[in-house]
Amino acid sequence: MGNNLLGHLTTWDYAIVVAYVIILVVIGLRASASQREKPDESIFLANKSLGWASIGFNMWGTNVGPSMLLAFASIGYSTGIVAVNFEWYAFVFLFLLAVVFAPRYLAANVSTMPGFMGRQYGDSTQNILAWYALVKILISWLSLGL
Repeated sequence: MGNNLLGHLTTWDYAIVVAYVIILVVIGLRASASQREKPDESIFLANKSLGWASIGFNMWGTNVGPSMLLAFASIGYSTGIVAVNFEWYAFVFLFLLAVVFAPRYLAANVSTMPGFMGRQYGDSTQNILAWYALVKILISWLSLGL
């Protein structure tokens, strides 16, 4: 006996989803129209006005989402405390990012790894890494949702 969610949805359900998407698109278009005269850096980096605590909590908040919390809860339930090792090792690489790479990014006045590599090795390297990052993120997010 399978769960057929689409068979249980009504016209109201579809109308709510469509209205939600339309509202999001309108908000996005209005926000982008009001920000057209500002450079991209002021939008992407908050005009370099945020402190380290805001940036750190933002990075943590974007890495810890509902799918990750559910995944770690299930891994912890099935394997025990060994699942914590994943997060302990992540600390090592985040520390390296903060100590080694962040000062180099700040000195080069770039905000992303593809931007940094593009300055070092040219635009083709930057484009390849940017597309690789987009595809990798999409695949990992889609696989976590399954």
